[in-house]
Amino acid sequence: MVKSMAFIRSRAFLAAAGGFCRKISHRGRRCIGGSGNSFGDRALPSRRVVFLGHLPYDHYVAAIQVSRVHVHLTYPFVLSWSMMEAMALGCVVVGSDTAPVRDVIRDGENGLLADFFTPETIADRVVDVLRDPGAFAALGRAACETAIDGYNLPDCLARQIGLLRPSRRQVRRTACR
Repeated sequence: MVKSMAFIRSRAFLAAAGGFCRKISHRGRRCIGGSGNSFGDRALPSRRVVFLGHLPYDHYVAAIQVSRVHVHLTYPFVLSWSMMEAMALGCVVVGSDTAPVRDVIRDGENGLLADFFTPETIADRVVDVLRDPGAFAALGRAACETAIDGYNLPDCLARQIGLLRPSRRQVRRTACR
């Protein structure tokens, strides 16, 4: 199951990447992914898309900081830390319109959503951002605010601890039995 889902995600990414390579003429496009991983390193023009392989964290952050768009496709799994990192760094995210991504991305407010099974739509969203980054800059700022305000470590830990602690009412009931 996991291997086949990785294959589906890879195919969706490759199809979308092929779409935006065909639609936009800018040079220097770079896609971050491991050579030989679930994305593979075939089917895309090597002069337009380069799979960088595993990057040390500081290099990954530097790559995101100069990125105009971060494509996050997941189905049916949970969000990855990479999407939250990209948001926290103010990168515009084009994400799959799937449950785990919709938990964080509000289409047109703090990112863009596209149907996971429609690579052409994903490509169109990416091309829109690449052609006019200034028009989408507010989405990157809103993504950063979402990540910092809603998902910073101290607040997340406090919420999780609150879920684990029984309420006073529950403690009283237990103690009185």
